[in-house]
Amino acid sequence: MSNAGQKLFELLPAYEGGTAVETVFNCGAGLAIETDDGTPEDSYLKAIDGTTIDEFLRYGAALEQSGFLLDFADDNADLICREYYDEKNEQIVYAYYSVAQRRARIILDRSSCRLPAFCDSDLPETRTDTALMQFGLYYNTMDRGTTCDCGMCYALRLRDNSIVFIDGGEFEQATDSAIDELIRCLRHMTNTADGEKMVIAAWFCSHNHNDHMDVFSKLIRFHSELFDVKRVMFNFPAKSLLNYDNDCTRRIKDRLREYYPDVLFRKLHTGQKFSLANAQFEVVTAHEDILPDAFDEMHVYRGMNESTTVLKIAFEGQSLLLLGDSETRNGEAMRRNYQNRGLSCTYLQAAHHGINKVENIYSFVKADVVLMPQCRYINERSQKENFAVLCRYNDPVNVFFAGDCTRIYTVSPDETTKEVFPVVGYHYDGSEY
Repeated sequence: MSNAGQKLFELLPAYEGGTAVETVFNCGAGLAIETDDGTPEDSYLKAIDGTTIDEFLRYGAALEQSGFLLDFADDNADLICREYYDEKNEQIVYAYYSVAQRRARIILDRSSCRLPAFCDSDLPETRTDTALMQFGLYYNTMDRGTTCDCGMCYALRLRDNSIVFIDGGEFEQATDSAIDELIRCLRHMTNTADGEKMVIAAWFCSHNHNDHMDVFSKLIRFHSELFDVKRVMFNFPAKSLLNYDNDCTRRIKDRLREYYPDVLFRKLHTGQKFSLANAQFEVVTAHEDILPDAFDEMHVYRGMNESTTVLKIAFEGQSLLLLGDSETRNGEAMRRNYQNRGLSCTYLQAAHHGINKVENIYSFVKADVVLMPQCRYINERSQKENFAVLCRYNDPVNVFFAGDCTRIYTVSPDETTKEVFPVVGYHYDGSEY
């Protein structure tokens, strides 16, 4: 699939052992705009089947002997992960081994900032708690240009008073009044005065669909002066894996480069762990997990949703698991990556606005609270069969809908307090976004 990728891997030490999958996959760029011909920032994946842990570790040793710098290592019962930095070519080699599959995946990442620089911060801790917000969006039946039945928007305020902003709703939900309310809620979480700049430690996007980025895209277009966006992290696939040409992806990348030219970028890969302030991040699965098995005769993914990156964020002894719009194959990868460890969380973001059953996820992940990026009416009526699957494994009393209100959980070592605010915004107001 990628002659360019084949040639780049030939410049790395050879992997001794197993059987290399013939195809080298283009896994997508960072902030560069995707083209049919690729970009200089494209990442490439090579898979080796039937290999062993010892062979995988010997490959890592060969990289180090060639001068690559080890930035990250994590060994557990399901995944062996390594990240190396190639100073000469200013690129990252991320490699991970799946015990269940006996498969090594080697990713040549040419768009990401190096890990130590990405996590570096000079912001002091000024708070003794962390706050999690499920922002209340307006949901209704899908009527393009008027209302939509999807969208999700979350934020995590850290102890250094910076914000991790997660996804964002669709343009129909990005009314001027809704954006004003979002800013008000972020100021409430950070206790910042009007006109005072807020720091976004990172924007994480689970996948590149409109209903997961339009609100944030409008926020930084019209209110860039209110925010200092430090980092961006996602893992969008290449067009050769998923033939998309949506305006929202180009729009958000253009705006990030325009308003925040110094922003740091990381392409997230399975098994990565890192910290920002007092929050610990773990990449549970990314679209590379379903390579090279996930193709039909046209060699493309089934759809954008299964390119979702699933991220777990731990803070104050609690955790948030972000499923994005996960599909069944994402669930298969999650179960495989955690089959010996299990996967649990305090707050579980329900997958795909309750539109998917994904019983293989809900039967596996143990959660205390389910955050549903949807309105109650849609879940309990038109999606009632899917909602019943969720409730088979979670008490419906502990399912909280973004269509009901904005919820903010403030978590300290001693207690968790809750605040609620009404949903602001109605049908799309025709404003620019």
